Amino acid sequence: MRPNLDAGLTRELAAVAVAVPATTISMWALRGWTEPDGTERRLTVVGKDERGRRLYRYGDLLDAERATGSNPNSRRGTTRSSRPAAIMEAA
Repeated sequence: MRPNLDAGLTRELAAVAVAVPATTISMWALRGWTEPDGTERRLTVVGKDERGRRLYRYGDLLDAERATGSNPNSRRGTTRSSRPAAIMEAA
């Protein structure tokens, strides 16, 4: 079974789904991110839930996580275990 990439997730559920802090979801919506091809993107609100909380598209969340997690200029990119050994030893 394939996941529904058009599903709308609240900020808190989105954070759990892509394993980032909820504040990162807010930053992707506010400031956006850069795709590997140089395209600037930003999370858009696809609706609101019954409590009025914004919903973000699951597929867009996965795109943001993939682009920022593999970007060497991203703070997230430097916190992963793929950091160069010299950085790992200094930390």
